[in-house]
Amino acid sequence: DKANATVTANSDSVTYNGTTQNVSGFTASGLVGGEDESVLSGVTTSGGSGKDAGTYAHTASGSDGNYLLTFVAGELTVTPRPVTLTADDQRKRHGQADPALSWQAGCGAATTDCGLVADESLTGDLLRKPGEEVGRYAIEQGSLTDTANPNYVITFEEGELLIAPLPPTPEPEPEPEPSPEPEKSGSIAYPAEVSIAVLQRRTTDKAGTALTENEPAPQPFETLHLRVEEDGIRLPAGVNTTPFSP
Repeated sequence: DKANATVTANSDSVTYNGTTQNVSGFTASGLVGGEDESVLSGVTTSGGSGKDAGTYAHTASGSDGNYLLTFVAGELTVTPRPVTLTADDQRKRHGQADPALSWQAGCGAATTDCGLVADESLTGDLLRKPGEEVGRYAIEQGSLTDTANPNYVITFEEGELLIAPLPPTPEPEPEPEPSPEPEKSGSIAYPAEVSIAVLQRRTTDKAGTALTENEPAPQPFETLHLRVEEDGIRLPAGVNTTPFSP
């Protein structure tokens, strides 16, 4: 008669790493005469392969001429990968639009099989506490959750959005004083004709003379036309050059 033996498909637990992972093989109990699994050449396994976090069945099947076999299934378990997300602190001025909220991924307290897998991203967005007044507002996990990212188990560290007051309006700078006009100088080409106004003195021998309403006032100035030569100024004939005394 055949001996009874139990064949159990192997099981394994691995951490998500972005690639397909497998478990294979089986163990057997009840073998006689010091035999091992190698005598069960008619037994094979299937399944036990997966990429995403979850459980994948691993089964054994087959027969053997010397053993009456009982089969027990195994499984491959892919566990979510631990990742720590740290929200970046942000800053804006009062009245400005919010900056884009961002985060950094790392391992946190974990040391192996952790962090975001290369070339992968997470689904979801950060969320900040509402408010637009000057102050500090927490940046929260928002929709970046384990539920939205089942291949990861997320530890989240909050950040902060600082809303700063607007800078004071600078006082306008005073306009510079205009530069004084430079003194003008020039020269006269010889000969040249010039005209000047000179005081004309009128004399009278009547003390206390007054003008009547219909009497024209004397004109105190008259215009003389002079000629400037290199050796001096030529006055027209008949001009009295006696200095005036009041």
